Amino acid sequence: CAARANLNAAQVRFERTNNLFKQGFIAAQDVDDARAQAESARGQVRVAQQAGAAARAEVARANAQRAAAQAQVVVAQRETQGAIATAEADVRAARASLESALANRAQKPANRRNLEALQASVRAAQGQLNQAEAQRANTVLTTPIDGVVTARSADPGTLAQPGTAVLTVQSIKRMFVEASYPVELSSQIQPGATANVTFDAVPNRKFVGRIADLNRAADPSSRQFTVRVLLENPNEVLRPGMFGRVRIVTGRKLPSVTIPLIALSETQDGPATVSVVGKDDSVEVRPVEVGIRDEDSVEILSGVKAGERVVTTRGRDLRDGANVRVTSPNAQPGQGRRRRSP
Repeated sequence: CAARANLNAAQVRFERTNNLFKQGFIAAQDVDDARAQAESARGQVRVAQQAGAAARAEVARANAQRAAAQAQVVVAQRETQGAIATAEADVRAARASLESALANRAQKPANRRNLEALQASVRAAQGQLNQAEAQRANTVLTTPIDGVVTARSADPGTLAQPGTAVLTVQSIKRMFVEASYPVELSSQIQPGATANVTFDAVPNRKFVGRIADLNRAADPSSRQFTVRVLLENPNEVLRPGMFGRVRIVTGRKLPSVTIPLIALSETQDGPATVSVVGKDDSVEVRPVEVGIRDEDSVEILSGVKAGERVVTTRGRDLRDGANVRVTSPNAQPGQGRRRRSP
């Protein structure tokens, strides 16, 4: 543990300091300081050991309580099964006596009073059986939906209180993803629109859903709107609580010039720039005006013309006028391409 490591380091430091003192290289105060640090570290180890012993005792006590509670559950289940078996036997015996009395009713009218008593016995036995079966039903938890348990509010053996949730069950065949979007896009996002969602926990896979709900009121602190995207999850790959990224197409445009997003250099202090390679393979760093973008490319409204070459490698942050050498044999000048806005 950390306390033990600190003690070992303090002990080594004390021994080294003590040896230097014996050789006359340091003062006695340094030895006293090192000894005090070692004693302090030793005290921390004792405290950590006591805390560990207390934690282990607490775990043992909790395990004992859990085992006792589980034993009580087993006993209760056995008692309930025994009560049901006894009640069923009583019902069978009462019905047999009733059937015998019914068969003899025509021969002996005096058996009518006995017949009424036997009928009452059957009803009483049936009531005891119904009560025992109701008690057994209380030992089994049922849910009206298919799903997975996402939360447990009580441990096995704990007495459940009326109105208190024991388990939380969620259906994951269909999942909702909540995302926020800025106020300037509020008029461009509508219910029913298609949304692409990716998850860090499910790499290299894209899920397509639709916008099921929009909150038309912005959050007062972030000034963002909330959208809910419905995803079908038949194979239950997705789980509640996963982090995802939602992309929604808000418009389409045919830009005249697009460049790879990696070629764009942006800072908070100045305009965005692009390193353009001229015919003489020299670099010209130009300020540019950018338009819409997606995850791969960005539209250039001004600053770069179609057909010009731009630097897209790690060395794109070059000084103006630097000479470069194109190493890719398939390098092609940029050209306008159809892109969609996020």
